[in-house]
Amino acid sequence: MNRAFDALRATLRARPGSLHLFAATVRERDALLATGLDPRRNEGRDEDRIFAGAWLESPGADAFGLVDRNGETSRATGVQRHTLGAYLRARPGPWTLVATAALQLGRQRPAGPDPAPERRRIHAFLLSGQAGYTPRPADGPAVGARLDYLSGDDRPDDDTDRAFDTVFATNHPFYGHMDLFLDIPAQTGGRGLVDAVAQVSLRHGVWTARADLHYLALARPDAHGERRLGLELDLGAARTLAPGIELSGGYSVFRPAAAAPGPGLALGSETLHWGYLQVTASF
Repeated sequence: MNRAFDALRATLRARPGSLHLFAATVRERDALLATGLDPRRNEGRDEDRIFAGAWLESPGADAFGLVDRNGETSRATGVQRHTLGAYLRARPGPWTLVATAALQLGRQRPAGPDPAPERRRIHAFLLSGQAGYTPRPADGPAVGARLDYLSGDDRPDDDTDRAFDTVFATNHPFYGHMDLFLDIPAQTGGRGLVDAVAQVSLRHGVWTARADLHYLALARPDAHGERRLGLELDLGAARTLAPGIELSGGYSVFRPAAAAPGPGLALGSETLHWGYLQVTASF
């Protein structure tokens, strides 16, 4: 999918925080590879989609509101969605505590060859909590844990859609480095997602190493009553070669569980492997 945002942004600063406002029109077109590299078949959608919002930032807490109008996804058309939420953070001593909550309201029409004439009501939510301990001095093991819950819908025939949509999220930092969950709720069949993470990292001199273990599950059971998606282990290490230059690499493995082969994900039953090696230069 090729996507373009034409937007305006304004920031109002006043101690102790600031207010960020933005409004964008969104244009989306099919990816050329999916249409056989023929520009004439590269059809557009969401030509009149509006995405706008406000973010109120302060030292210990943020609040935000997002408006998505006339949107289209693989699950719905005519999306009129409002997302309201808050982001809290605290650093008592060596601890870092973070909590996020968001509520989605609005209406949308289910997608399909014969879209339903009536729009379903949107009533979905996201909850996330994270705690981390970093020793002082920083050279030493740091540990943390996080729990993310994205609500799901296991009653697609009623008048309410309870599946939380991450909209234009960059999900890579949250649900595993293998990026198996980039399009939520479409990839989980609208049944939401639960991600419980245990983390440990170690910094020593120019070296940093990290390990994250994810337990992934559906928020609502699939048609077979299954919720377990699987386990993902992400290992990574980085070394500073020179000021502004870093060498990093990693290896990840995902072991699927009973719900992983289901529609949307179609991850199959075989263990998946992935790795990378990169050099990052900052100027």
